[in-house]
Amino acid sequence: MVDQYIVSAEAKWEMISGLVLLLPHGLEGQGPDHSSARIERMLLLCAGGNVIVANPSTPANLFHLLRQQILAPWRKPLFVIAPKSLLRHRACVSSFAAMGSGTSFSPIVADPAVSNPRRLVLCSGKIAYELMQALAALHRDAETAILRIEQLYPFPIDALSALLAAHGTAECIWCQEEPENQGAAAHVLDELRRHAPTRARKITIVARPRLPVAAGGSIDRHDHDHAELLRRALT
Repeated sequence: MVDQYIVSAEAKWEMISGLVLLLPHGLEGQGPDHSSARIERMLLLCAGGNVIVANPSTPANLFHLLRQQILAPWRKPLFVIAPKSLLRHRACVSSFAAMGSGTSFSPIVADPAVSNPRRLVLCSGKIAYELMQALAALHRDAETAILRIEQLYPFPIDALSALLAAHGTAECIWCQEEPENQGAAAHVLDELRRHAPTRARKITIVARPRLPVAAGGSIDRHDHDHAELLRRALT
């Protein structure tokens, strides 16, 4: 259905759609069926501005995404990566002001607390909260800035390039909770190679080892691997 109709209907038959798909995804120690969005496959189907793929990490950004689907003068299918754990995460909150007059969707959420970081950690989705919590525990939150890419396609390359240029000497890392052969890593690096090749060569990928499944089924192994993942990204 996705391959034959949703992502290709406009190119094939000039049929437009504002369909919204909420795709459960997020590695939380459960089996692979709990991490079933397969972001890497969705991103391979993106071309010519045919769809929107987003991984919002704040209630305000989710609100603006859904509102945009109704009010925008155009119609595109919207794929929302929706981690279940953010529904109950205490840090995942937004003020009413963030959804008020004059506000809109933010394709990138930058860390305003660090003005001259030594390390930039790019990520998308719920892992941002885990990175922030680990940073605070390591007492390194004064030297590391976290950039959350909320919209994966169309990719916000202009905004990201400006942020990277503003911190040209900082070490740059892409961190994802998915295995290296999954998630958004290949897509993000490909966008940077095409539009900012010098910067792309300096980005280090931090991810789980390549796997043929979306996730394992052992909570103990998951917790151990996740702690190691955060450590590698931040140190």
